[in-house]
Parts: sequence; C-alpha cells; structure tokens
Amino acid sequence: MAAAPPVEPLLSSPSSSADASSSATALRSVGAAAASFMNPFGRVLASALAAASAGRGVLLAGVGGGYDVFAGLPLYFELASFIPHHKLHLSNFSFTSGLNLRPGRQVTEDCLEVRYCDPVQSAHDLEYHPSRGHPANYFPEYHLSKWFHTAHNIDKPVYTLAITSTQKVAAAYRQIIAENNIGVAILIDAGVDSIFRGDEEYMGTYQEDVITVAAFSMIDNVEKYLVCSILGSEGGVGEYHFLENVAAIQKMGGFFGSTSITRDMPSVKQYEDAVMNCIPTNTTINVQLISALHGEYGHFLHPEIASRCSKSDLYITPLMTIYWLFDLTTVVKYRLFIEEVCNARGLNDVTTIFCKGRLAIGLVEPYSSDFTGKRLYNSMFTF
Repeated sequence: MAAAPPVEPLLSSPSSSADASSSATALRSVGAAAASFMNPFGRVLASALAAASAGRGVLLAGVGGGYDVFAGLPLYFELASFIPHHKLHLSNFSFTSGLNLRPGRQVTEDCLEVRYCDPVQSAHDLEYHPSRGHPANYFPEYHLSKWFHTAHNIDKPVYTLAITSTQKVAAAYRQIIAENNIGVAILIDAGVDSIFRGDEEYMGTYQEDVITVAAFSMIDNVEKYLVCSILGSEGGVGEYHFLENVAAIQKMGGFFGSTSITRDMPSVKQYEDAVMNCIPTNTTINVQLISALHGEYGHFLHPEIASRCSKSDLYITPLMTIYWLFDLTTVVKYRLFIEEVCNARGLNDVTTIFCKGRLAIGLVEPYSSDFTGKRLYNSMFTF
C-alpha cells in the first residue's frame, strides 16, 4: 500500500506549563475565528478547539453500523490540522460479528478497543486478509486502525460497539467518554436516515441509527452533534423526506448548515486512501461517495462494488458530497419513539417499537400494515 501523505497538527503538544498556556490561548483564538466561518463546520471546529484547550477530547462516532466511521474521516483530518491526534477518538456501532472472540481490550461487555499496533492485533493480518472474502475479512475497525498505523505510523484505536441494547450502548459510550475525557461527540451517519422522524412510509435501515441516537440522548455533559452524508446512497430512503426533515429541524433551531467536500481537499484524499485500502468491496455507500467525488453521475458502478450491486441499483449525484450538520439534542426532540427506544433490547425490539408506535398513531392499517400516513415514498432519482 502506498503511504498516504503525513498529517501533523498545526499546534504541537505543549512541553511545559508555559507552552500549555500559550497553546490553549492559541486554540481559543483559532476557535473564535473558526466560529465565524461561512462554512458551518466552523462551529464544530470551534467546539472541538474549546474542548482541546480545556484538556478534553473529541469523539467521532459512526452511528449506523458498517463503515459509517469512515465517512467521518474528512472531518477527522480537518480537526487534526489543529488538534493532536491523541485528542481525537474514533468509534463505530459495528456489524462485526463475534466481538467477544476478537483481539483487543474489552472496554465493556459489548465494546472492544481495537488497536492494530498491539502485537496480538498485527498477528491477525492473515485472518482478516482481503483474500479471505466476506464475511471472514469483515472487520472495518481493525482495517482502519491498521491503515492509521501503516499510512501515518499513528497508534489509533477504534472503539467497536456490538449491536445490542440501547442501555448497553449508552453504558459503553459513557465509559469511552470517561476514559478519554470527551467534551465533544460528533455522530457520523454514512447516509441520512438518522434524522428520519418515524412517520415516513419507508425509513431505510433506521434501527441501528436510532439506537445510537437514543443512547446519546441519555448522555450528559458532552456537546453533541450529528452529521449526515452521502444523500441518495441508501435504498428505501426518500430524498424529499430527508429535505422535509431538515426544514423541520431548522425550524426548531437544530440545523446548522451544510457544506460540500471535494477530492482535492487533503482531508478528503486521506478519506479516499483509507476507504480504498480497507476492503472497499465491503462498503457500497462510501464507494458511491468516492464515485461522486470523481465526477461520476447517474447509473455508474464502481469496479470495487460490481460484485455486490448492479448499475440499476445506484444513482450517483453531486448531492452525495454534501455533509449536513445538526444539533443532536434537537434531532432527538424531533424524532418519534425515542423514549421507547431507550429501553430497546436490540434491533428486533426497535422494529417492534416502531411497528406498534406507527399503528397506535394511525400510520398503518391494522392487520394489513398498509401505510396510511401522508408521507408516501418518492425518490428524486430513477432507480
């Protein structure tokens, strides 16, 4: 694998108390300037810099399973231009099976700290090698930690959370936050169904996202954001419904704006390098974003995912390159059934909660389950 360009923080770690004071002052000054950027993500940078100047960390958390955490890498590397890597932390709500049998430090019963540089981890290269095929090679958190080690010589653990009950997910995140003194949590959705309210006809694969959102609704003393991305990459998700939801959340004061990423950005080059060196066949959504970044349009099928999709399944557009920023607390207030999901025992329980809840408020017909709500599915694109 070709080495990715090195990424170093603009502000180095302080070596003395005087240096620490100077560094904190510089961080606050840059943060104040960042908050005034037209780019809405200046708000996130200002929050992250304020946390770093107070000695606290920043967590980027993949919310929906799969390779969601990878979609946070452009933001990670933008932040890494100002904040030391050891203050930036990664986690992922994971589809990786058998976490209790995988190598790594057990943080909680359902959370593993995956750290490639540990000898026991690197010894598993053959076990998770791309040539073994899916599902044997499926361990995105391991591959991402290895990429940081190989491309940047950075020891970067990735906290890997099993798909389990909402309360256990919340407990795992409380432990991660406590261990790393997290001051800002940025939830990353490689998709947009994390802000779906629950009254849409189709809601994509909403179960994983809503468990993470509900788990963070029970966590205090942390500034919380949600980032959606790659609009149009998910089956069964109506783009019109997403935009309706953005407007409703904006009316509540919880939408902070959006920005596009481009392939010439250094942070985006890092993202692409990571995806393409971490078994891209296993992430159709991130590969669609890479296709969009390279100017592909319409029914384009990248060779890396040709074995998993057909051209008719996909519709690549520039909208995929837009990142949308929300206040997580407002999203929680907007969504239906969050209180019930806080006590969900797993994905099947979430499905039951939504089915019963939608029936109770008249969105579906009893017995037939035919949708009777007003928000009928409609896509912007022809599939």
